[in-house]
Amino acid sequence: METGFKRRNLKILGSLLIAAVVGTLLSGVLKQCTSSNCTVKRSQVLGNKAMSKAQSVLKNVSSVPKILHQVFASERVYANYLPFVNSCLSRNPDWQYYLWTDKTAEKLIVDRYPEFLAKYKQYTDNLEKADSIRYIVLHHMGGIYLDMDVECIRPFFPALEGIQAFLDQERPEQTNIGLAQRYSAMNSAMGARPGHPFFRHVIDQLQAGTRVGEALRTTGPLALTSALESYRRVGAAAGVKLLDPKVFSPLMVDMNKWKKRCRGLLLSAKWSSSSRWSLQQRGCVQLQAKGWRADDSNGSTIGLHRFLHLGYDWIAGKQRLPPISLTKAFPGRVKFYGGSA
Repeated sequence: METGFKRRNLKILGSLLIAAVVGTLLSGVLKQCTSSNCTVKRSQVLGNKAMSKAQSVLKNVSSVPKILHQVFASERVYANYLPFVNSCLSRNPDWQYYLWTDKTAEKLIVDRYPEFLAKYKQYTDNLEKADSIRYIVLHHMGGIYLDMDVECIRPFFPALEGIQAFLDQERPEQTNIGLAQRYSAMNSAMGARPGHPFFRHVIDQLQAGTRVGEALRTTGPLALTSALESYRRVGAAAGVKLLDPKVFSPLMVDMNKWKKRCRGLLLSAKWSSSSRWSLQQRGCVQLQAKGWRADDSNGSTIGLHRFLHLGYDWIAGKQRLPPISLTKAFPGRVKFYGGSA
């Protein structure tokens, strides 16, 4: 009942906003006309396409559109990713699927975000470019972005329906131990309605940054978490939901590595009073209390971020399988900005 009431109110608000915009524009034009020499139709003022676009945006002001975005250098992706892409497409058959290649990513920036082009070309790490374009496409088109190593185990809707914007979150134990931070937003799974101001804020924060070459801090999770905190500090009206880690990131891979790291921390008698050590200790204690459980998934889990890290040359090594054409693997499903890869 409450959801239906909110949706009716949003439709009414959308109609009022359209009326206000049209009325303002008509008023400005009519001031320059007299009834004897000027006949103005609202389609002549705004243009039919502009009217349709305005109505569409306002109609979906609180909704994530059914568009799934992923990013890769070209349309030929490592075969490791195909089962994960298939899991998402098959569980969301009525969603559009956009693959953003190096070529189409730069074309979108040139066409719609030219002020960001210089910064984009400054990035020396390919991961910085891959990070930044995902924020841009969500601001421009809305929808859901997923890393290619996220396996979908449930449809996106209805669980994510009606959320204006959301971000994935890393498991707190991993963030505490690995980064000595309380929490970390993740750009491995994100979603938004078109034009959400948070993603405009992220783009502006990236553009204002002076460092390049270190994706984790310049464009990745640390940069995203910083942008989220600064966005919340100004009390922005359009909220952003930080998802429970169980929704997309319930896994901790290579648990033996974490156990080994914690063993040294938990046995050390030289605990510092600094917040850094306290957070790392807390993460280890929590992980130990869970019996070093690697999988925290439950009934709320939509996707499993597998953390393959195939984008890192120094990690991936021989794990990468030969690339395969995504358009051939999923005929008729893959779309590209501008029509081609």
